[in-house]
Amino acid sequence: MERMGRLSGQKTGNLRGRKVIWFHAASVGEVKALSVIIPQVRRNHPEYELVVSTLTKTGKADAEKILKGAGLVFFVPVDLKRFVRRTIRRIKPVALILVETELWPNLIREAKKSGCFVGLVNGRISERSFRKYRLVKSLFAETLGHLDLLCLQSEEYKERMLLLGADEAKIVITGNLKFDRLLLAGGCREADKIRDTLHIRRDLRVVVAGSTREDEEKILLPVFKRLKQQYSNLIFVLAPRHLNRLSQVEGILSAEGLDFVRRTQLDELASKAAGENLLNGKSLILLDTMGELSKVYCLADVAFVGGSLVPVGGHNLLEPAIYGVPVLFGPHVDNFKEEAKILVESGGGIQVKNQEELQLSLTSLLSDDQLRKRLGQKARDAIERKTGVAKRTTDSIFSALK
Repeated sequence: MERMGRLSGQKTGNLRGRKVIWFHAASVGEVKALSVIIPQVRRNHPEYELVVSTLTKTGKADAEKILKGAGLVFFVPVDLKRFVRRTIRRIKPVALILVETELWPNLIREAKKSGCFVGLVNGRISERSFRKYRLVKSLFAETLGHLDLLCLQSEEYKERMLLLGADEAKIVITGNLKFDRLLLAGGCREADKIRDTLHIRRDLRVVVAGSTREDEEKILLPVFKRLKQQYSNLIFVLAPRHLNRLSQVEGILSAEGLDFVRRTQLDELASKAAGENLLNGKSLILLDTMGELSKVYCLADVAFVGGSLVPVGGHNLLEPAIYGVPVLFGPHVDNFKEEAKILVESGGGIQVKNQEELQLSLTSLLSDDQLRKRLGQKARDAIERKTGVAKRTTDSIFSALK
């Protein structure tokens, strides 16, 4: 019903007589971006009521869970005039704020016709999308023409938007909201609890290899075996990107002769062996849970981020960096070029080409505590310098909205 613009009076009753800002975030990634914008708006502009629409069920579930400042979360209407108009009549927003690349022509056009301010935040346009939109440039330019403000992540995205017909006078480079989100997550106040949960003693050094992909374990594990001979107090935490590969990874571990334990087996073992050292003789913990890796990174002395030694495109290089952990990664980081550049230029990350360079870098960092701490601090500092995006974004919105 919501997709046809049918919102019940019970849901929208609290909006009557209020100035409403409608945020649209398609799915989980966009909702997370809003998680640092909405508190900023609530704090500085309490006279506005905030509502959020999403496109996906997972996005809606996440929005209801993490966007506490939103008075209403609902599914965005199908992008047909009659459905969009029905939603606008029910909500009566003074502003429609779209997140990233959610440029629905009818939604934007009808919002503008109703007298709405229309803005884009955390805006970006990938190379693939850019090529697609150029094929329908006239239509896309018309849609962009209805926007009052475009808060973009970078100069690169600005250039693409300009080529597609955006008005330069309406563009502000505010940066990427992910840096503000990372900073919020980066304290790791639960480090001791996580360490105890994994039964990792305080005297152990920890190397975390996260989001590894097929064929990467065959590169990583021989390196780890050699390091283990050099550093007896070393424990390796291995987190495959996809849990459906666990059996395959276990086969590789067994072939390498590594004594390992699954993360989910630790609690069961603990209940049977109270007071004993569960990792005694174990070289590796196989992380077989969902959603735990980002926190486990805070235990690492050094981290490797996978999908980068094989041609996959990489994964989130900044997750360990925010904890002050030096980050190693391979040459294949096409999906995280900006993050790789930030880490390499700051000195907080090391890009390695192959197994040999990976081992040399790990050996160097594990044998020099001061070097390791210095690189880790550089990694965190590099992220902190990129923060403040939520404030710049909200300031831009309300400066233009007046």
